[in-house]
Amino acid sequence: MFGTVAVPVWLLVLILGFAAISFATHFLFPSVRWFFRRRAERALSRGGHGGAAGL
Repeated sequence: MFGTVAVPVWLLVLILGFAAISFATHFLFPSVRWFFRRRAERALSRGGHGGAAGL
């Protein structure tokens, strides 16, 4: 029950890859989206009409 378990390198890389993707989607992407949304709102508030000219 307490013996050594051999894990292939490709399986370890696959698990770490999924963990990195999960970390990015849950923690990094929302903050990046917030950063760019804030910049866009600031640019639009300085710019004027918001880009929908003639509609």
